[in-house]
Amino acid sequence: MLTASSRTAIVIPSEEFAARAGGTIRYQRLIDAAPPGALRMVSLRDLDESDDAYIFSKVYHPIAPALAAHLAARGKPVSLDIFDDYFSEEDDVRLAGYRRWLSQMSAHVNAITVSTDALATRLSPLCRQTPRVVPDPQPSIAPGGVASALAQHPAPDPRRLHFGWFGMASNPLFPVGLRDLAACAGALGSVPGNHRITVLTNLSGADDSALAAMASMPVPVTLLPWTQHAQDDLIAKADAILLPVNAQNFSTAKSLNRAVTALVGGAQVISLGAPLYAALDRFIYRSVSAFAADAARGRLRHNPERIAEFANVLLQHAGAEAAAATFLEAAATSGVSKRPPVAILLGRATPLPETKLALPLLIRAGLNRGPCDADVTLGPKIRLNERAISALPRALRRKVRHGELAAKALGLPAPPPGELPRNPMRAHLHLSARRGAAERLAQALLPDHVIMFADHGGLP
Repeated sequence: MLTASSRTAIVIPSEEFAARAGGTIRYQRLIDAAPPGALRMVSLRDLDESDDAYIFSKVYHPIAPALAAHLAARGKPVSLDIFDDYFSEEDDVRLAGYRRWLSQMSAHVNAITVSTDALATRLSPLCRQTPRVVPDPQPSIAPGGVASALAQHPAPDPRRLHFGWFGMASNPLFPVGLRDLAACAGALGSVPGNHRITVLTNLSGADDSALAAMASMPVPVTLLPWTQHAQDDLIAKADAILLPVNAQNFSTAKSLNRAVTALVGGAQVISLGAPLYAALDRFIYRSVSAFAADAARGRLRHNPERIAEFANVLLQHAGAEAAAATFLEAAATSGVSKRPPVAILLGRATPLPETKLALPLLIRAGLNRGPCDADVTLGPKIRLNERAISALPRALRRKVRHGELAAKALGLPAPPPGELPRNPMRAHLHLSARRGAAERLAQALLPDHVIMFADHGGLP
């Protein structure tokens, strides 16, 4: 059982992730709202067993499900948090590896949390648990501070509007980011006047097609590198922040955080496309022309007189303290019986993660060239190190000679040796036969272990 002094680790893929939107907007706000010391982010590289519970987030390494199962077998509550939808588009073959990863994680965690109702609905059929919604916590606001920011904001000139956009330039799988912005370019040219837009993004993610789209916008574009300071400055000075949303599952499962960030900073928001921000409709615009018309009248939708109403809406949708309490409660979920130890059967190209966590037993099939990184190497003669030998049943341990055990002693054939055939279909069949034989041999060798196969499966 976890106590008030327990510490829960959010396991993230890298230290760099902590500075990105998911780390700063979702997790840092949860950490700040939780009791002091109750929650922290830890990278896969720094993961160890010093925490009392673990929440995995976006650790798409092929061995991550086995690490989650390993920690659960050590008696630690382990859960999974998801805030991006790389899973529900079942017709998209590029996502097959992500769905396989989710299926494995779901089998070995105690609970799953998600950031939106849309994600919960879409992922429920893919998970063994019912996902629990923990919204991105909205920043606690001082109504007077937002009112002051609105009052200090320069009145927009409907003939010379300055728009702003901030976000990641691209995604390797979905047409988002600058492509979303380019898709709504026509809306910027629909209102007469000399308008402009400032775009803050990670310039390294802007490919040639995205840059070409920016160059063809109907208004002048200033493209600058994103920094937190630059974003805050843009929100304070732009007449409106433009937030286009396309209708694909990846986009419509997002949270309210970008719109809320702009509104809390005292900016007007124009949301084009899918109604992602419908909960904030009273305070945002759905067209550039509606915003320009209000600017001409001198009466904007997000204004100081409505701050109390705005603060109440934020509290209803994601108060930070309530979100942190739900998050920790889900992470502490136990109710599972003691789990058996884990052994990992490594795919032929599966890398080992850099981590401080003592890994479970590692098994490879076939002869290794050079140093062996596995505890068990399967072949006609099974090679085992001391750690592996100590995990064997006593009857098998007696048969080990000089770190080797004949596969025939288990009454099973060794995985088929040899180079892969050049024909892709034959190569697939050969690998499938090798994996099946290796799994049967590994399970016979370690009957009290859960054998988990870890392969890259198309994940980055």
